[in-house]
Amino acid sequence: MDPYILIPSLSANTELVEMYSQQGVDVINTYNLSTIFSGYELDRPTEVIDKYQFVSALARLVGATAGSDTSDYLEDKGIDVNTSSYYQPLTYEVALDLYVRTYAYRHQIDLDRVYISNYNLIEDKDDIDGPYLETLNQGANLGIIEVDSGPPIYPPKHYLNMDDVIKLLTTLHNGLN
Repeated sequence: MDPYILIPSLSANTELVEMYSQQGVDVINTYNLSTIFSGYELDRPTEVIDKYQFVSALARLVGATAGSDTSDYLEDKGIDVNTSSYYQPLTYEVALDLYVRTYAYRHQIDLDRVYISNYNLIEDKDDIDGPYLETLNQGANLGIIEVDSGPPIYPPKHYLNMDDVIKLLTTLHNGLN
């Protein structure tokens, strides 16, 4: 028997609840996200994360087991994942597109049946690439994506950070209730 067991752990001095909501910490623990995000990343809410990490976390929240091919898992659920730039930082427009489609799957929403009543909810819609705009408009009209009447909450071309990952995953877990 091997006397050494490697287990992921968060920094002993980190108080995650001071950085994230209690619900966010519960999501981290429930889905064992410390196997996807390092303690270093979780300790730094402004840390930019890579596409593969976000895809792995989304897949975990819809049932993928640790060690599974998460992009294939999502594909099997009908959520297309473009694996180009998979090990690079992820822009908000790409992240939110994946998030909305995963949210719809988890909460049994048929995005093809979503009526978009307001195409102007997203203030910076002109900065969003065409393939993502429809899904983001659907998410905004459903309330899945938080929109505000001020500066963009999620600037499309900026990179997704750890704090926003935890917020998105918490909403994915809890729903809009």
